[in-house]
Amino acid sequence: HTGATAMGLRHKSIRFRVLLLVLIPLVSLIGVYSYAAAGSTRTAIDLARAGTIVDVTAKPTGNLMKQLDAERSLAVAYLVNPTSQGLTKFNEQQALTNAALKAFEGVSRSGPIAANASALEKSTAATLINATKGMPGLVGLRASVAANGITRQTAINEYSALVNDGYQVISQSVQKTGVSQSVVTTETQQANLYEGEQLLLEESDLYVGDAAARSFPPADRAQFAQLVGLRRFLVSEALPQLDSTSRSLYS
Repeated sequence: HTGATAMGLRHKSIRFRVLLLVLIPLVSLIGVYSYAAAGSTRTAIDLARAGTIVDVTAKPTGNLMKQLDAERSLAVAYLVNPTSQGLTKFNEQQALTNAALKAFEGVSRSGPIAANASALEKSTAATLINATKGMPGLVGLRASVAANGITRQTAINEYSALVNDGYQVISQSVQKTGVSQSVVTTETQQANLYEGEQLLLEESDLYVGDAAARSFPPADRAQFAQLVGLRRFLVSEALPQLDSTSRSLYS
């Protein structure tokens, strides 16, 4: 019995070391993606020129996605280790997310978007607003996290669904720039790189949560592999279609 216990502990130790071996380069990769994607997004906005819908929507939408990403990470951290300090950080982040949401709502319901957006653009913006404002949307998700009444994987999936709604807003806005097709192609692929960054952050939250819990169950391994595969596909599709400036920035 003692030997079996020791063997089990060794297996857990080995598994945790493997987690760390993957986690360290993953965290480094997030920094690279964040730098490249942020630069690419700025380039896309510059290419589209001031006054276009993408120029008006990209910044507030991107900021809302950033705050949702941060809230998801803190939610995972709290679910792994539900301390009062963790809950305080989670609650503080909600205020930043709410401010970003308010800014996004202001842009979505006034100005160029209200006047010029297509029905699909308005629909994607409304989808994001409705998902974040109502029950059982963001409000219900936050309550479940605070009560520790939700699994880490479910929390990650639900936050990521909101982030994906934001990506759809940016994606639809790119199609309405009114500039040359080559610029639209570049912007579309830069948006795909930005989605790649979002997938990488989702990978990170999934992996960090499991590493902290010293567990990597089959369902999480499958989801992690799917995220990696999709991210790699987006990058492989995007890079050949970028202009030289954007490709150099990414490289």
